[in-house]
Amino acid sequence: MHSNQSRLLWVDLLRILSIYAVVIIHVAAPYLNYYSSDPNFQWWMGNLYDSLARWCIPVFLMLSGAFILEKVAEGSIKDFLIHRCQRILLPFFFWSFLYFLWRIYVEHEKIELYQFFVYLIKEPIYYHLWFIYVLIPLYLLAPVFSAYFKGMDQSNLFYFLSLWVIYSSVLPIIEIISGINFFISIKPLDSFFNYTGYFILGYVLRNVKMRNVYIFVAFFMFISSFVITFYGTLLFSDKQGKFDETLYHYASPNVVIMSITLILIVKNVHIPAIFYKLENRFRVFEKISLCVPGIYFVHASILSFFKREIVQFDSGIIASVYGIPMYAAIIFVSSFIIILILKQIPFINNVVS
Repeated sequence: MHSNQSRLLWVDLLRILSIYAVVIIHVAAPYLNYYSSDPNFQWWMGNLYDSLARWCIPVFLMLSGAFILEKVAEGSIKDFLIHRCQRILLPFFFWSFLYFLWRIYVEHEKIELYQFFVYLIKEPIYYHLWFIYVLIPLYLLAPVFSAYFKGMDQSNLFYFLSLWVIYSSVLPIIEIISGINFFISIKPLDSFFNYTGYFILGYVLRNVKMRNVYIFVAFFMFISSFVITFYGTLLFSDKQGKFDETLYHYASPNVVIMSITLILIVKNVHIPAIFYKLENRFRVFEKISLCVPGIYFVHASILSFFKREIVQFDSGIIASVYGIPMYAAIIFVSSFIIILILKQIPFINNVVS
């Protein structure tokens, strides 16, 4: 019983940490535009928190792969795809349309309502919805991945992941640093193929157990990769004379290492007993975790509202060591409360999250 609870708990904790990290990235992002030849404190803080949170999307993808690829084998492909479509496409269309209205009536963009489907096909309606465009093809390919990896031995699995690292992680970095474009490279960088490795890694890492000594090694690797991201971004930006996001790409080697080590740490570290007591008595983490998709969808509008009506990004309240995580926490809690309320409304609860 305890092992099953710990498995569920570490998953919920990772989902909650990941969505909070997403909010941190979006709160910190405006500060990165403040880069100059002599970066100010605001830029340093933006780079610090953004670098520290780059693992969020890869961890989401690994958690999806860890359990989705197992579920495919439990039923028919048809049932799996119908269920996935209901879970993803309905909320995706619902929130895309809401954000299209938001752009027209709140942000006063010169776009017409009848153009909704044109915009939906061309690009994400709102900046954070790009993730769903990556997730949809991965779910469509999940039955293929499941069938392919089910009978595969470790050497073939390692071969596939090695190819992914080379083509999606190492080669793009070499291209950017050297200025040489390889014909065999996969473009664009936000192509869903560049995220398939994370989907498969989740399936691979789901049963990995580590001793304490390896947890410390993983922690050291996580911190080292964060430092590389942080200072590397400064060096690349200094060389370019403007903010350079080369090391921010979710498939860059430093982010790959951060993501893998973090999921292994949280999965294998000893979770304090108080967490189990809270979960057993109040189901705190489960309730928040179930709202994570909705929080992802809604937080961008909450952030936009706060930015316009309450606290401006250039305010000294936010431009501090504690400002960004505190502001992100306010956005996170506000989004959670809104989704929690919306989930109680019939006919809406199935599309908001």
